[in-house]
Amino acid sequence: MADDEVEEPTSVTSNEKCYLTLSPEFYDEFCSCDSDQERWMATCKASCLDFYIDNSKSEIIQEYLFHNLHFCHENGMSFDQAKGVMSIAESYLQRCAMDSSIATEAAALYFREQVDSVILSNGSSSKLDVPVLQKFLKFFANSFVRHLELYQEVFGSIQKEEVTPTLLSVQTPFIFPSLMSCEDRGKDVDATEEPEEEYDNENFEPLTGRSKS
Repeated sequence: MADDEVEEPTSVTSNEKCYLTLSPEFYDEFCSCDSDQERWMATCKASCLDFYIDNSKSEIIQEYLFHNLHFCHENGMSFDQAKGVMSIAESYLQRCAMDSSIATEAAALYFREQVDSVILSNGSSSKLDVPVLQKFLKFFANSFVRHLELYQEVFGSIQKEEVTPTLLSVQTPFIFPSLMSCEDRGKDVDATEEPEEEYDNENFEPLTGRSKS
């Protein structure tokens, strides 16, 4: 490939995932949180992905969404402006950061095209003031475009899962003894056996045939 030929990411299609549906209600909730910890929890709750603390890929996506939202909040962006920024961020994540075939130059070009289309187009509700736009370009370039290869390496690798077999102890029900047997002073006695002969304790004679006094 020649130096002036750069493979560009494909255009956004309907197959592109949406990890965070930004609504006015959620953005108001995010901005009204008292701490970054509360904003982080709000982002985790609102995101459209299965987030597990031991899943490095999900955690990186979650942090990516959070930092872009936090930038919007810090710079006092309106909902429409924040929606435009998050649209660019999610599109870049899926079209560049998750595709190892995209070079850094192509990713930077794609990002600028998205900015021109979403923010700088005539009549755009996401238009930013020049100082804020310059801060956004610098923030995104230094945070995400600069580290594109690291994102591609993480998302391009297969995450190994360790499966540990666990044997469950199952208790079987106690089997009751036959009703034809009983317990007499710790000794099992068959109820069908003949009873032992009784004795007169004073005369030491059997009581068989005699009436008990």
